[in-house]
Amino acid sequence: LVQAPYTLTATHTVQHSACETCIEMSTTSLQNDGDNISDETVTILARGSHYVIVNKPPSVLCHHDSWAGSRKKKLKAGEKPEPNPMLQRVRDVIANIDSANNVMAKTCCEGENKALKRRVNLVHRLDRGVSGALLFAFAEDESSEEQTTEIIEPRNDFKNESFLGESDCNNNSQNSMKKKKGATATLQEEMRKPTAVKTYVALVRGEGILRGEDLKQKGWFEVNRPIKNAKGSVKDATTLFRFVSGQAQDDTDEQSQITRPRISLVLARPQQGRWHQIRKHLSSLSHHILGDRLHGCSKTNKEWKTKRNMKSERVFLHLARLEMAPTIFTPNGIDCSCTLPEDMLDILSNYAPDVLNEALPILGSEGILINEAENNHVKRSNSFPDAL
Repeated sequence: LVQAPYTLTATHTVQHSACETCIEMSTTSLQNDGDNISDETVTILARGSHYVIVNKPPSVLCHHDSWAGSRKKKLKAGEKPEPNPMLQRVRDVIANIDSANNVMAKTCCEGENKALKRRVNLVHRLDRGVSGALLFAFAEDESSEEQTTEIIEPRNDFKNESFLGESDCNNNSQNSMKKKKGATATLQEEMRKPTAVKTYVALVRGEGILRGEDLKQKGWFEVNRPIKNAKGSVKDATTLFRFVSGQAQDDTDEQSQITRPRISLVLARPQQGRWHQIRKHLSSLSHHILGDRLHGCSKTNKEWKTKRNMKSERVFLHLARLEMAPTIFTPNGIDCSCTLPEDMLDILSNYAPDVLNEALPILGSEGILINEAENNHVKRSNSFPDAL
């Protein structure tokens, strides 16, 4: 755990009918307490007035879905219950943080204080076995598809009319109010734009050689290959890849007596959000992601689980950096990094140390963080010490 306190401060204004409600969030330091960190820990990477970004661990759903089974089903002997999905965890931890920081809504119409109950919505999703940065939008002002709120202009160097939404106000008014989408819809729309950059780190089977060509020498290159979605519809899809480092299989490591498997570290930037886009495109390059049951090799995955302790539901794909241009809800834009998880680092350290060492300078140049200390985030569980 990072031993720095978590500090929260923010102020913004929203309009409710004829009454203006000013929400002021007090600044309070919440000290870490190792005894209160549980398996439901949420690591907050970044937070603004309208959004929060957290680190999604592997083997956890983003939200409950029917295919995951009933949450009320009877468990068999030795069977563990389904972990709470990220949506529920983040809602709970935000409520706890707000409560601990004494967040109150001062309603001028009633002249009394009301405790503010904040909700969050998913802006995008990561598959259960995938880890990394997960973006949520605060949804307390999204009772309808479009609302009227005070416009915060984006930074001048990114100004674009498309960020501002539709206007139905008098343009001559200095403090004009504009009708626009809520934070969730706005950020989802921004996530789909070419200006949004999602950089993933993948561990794949293979040494980075395809039909005699060394993919590591190509730098960033495109794979354009249509993809079928879950319903069978075909959509265009483009993914940028960079094969950073790799190794061939070596069964004669006398020093450590550990067989070094074929493995490569790859960076991926999908230009769309098609179903399993990165997985399918890497599979088309004959370098499937380790742990990928649908588009990978079952024999290889079984070997990694039995010999190298890969978790059964793990897919070695991690959203390491998220970059988005400014919007009215994120006037400074978003540039958030999420450190590589321990299980991926352990695999590289134990079975591919040369791959890791060769990759370090390239990962650094791409803004990919390796050590927790490089990032200024704090883990926070769903419960707090009694003192708070």
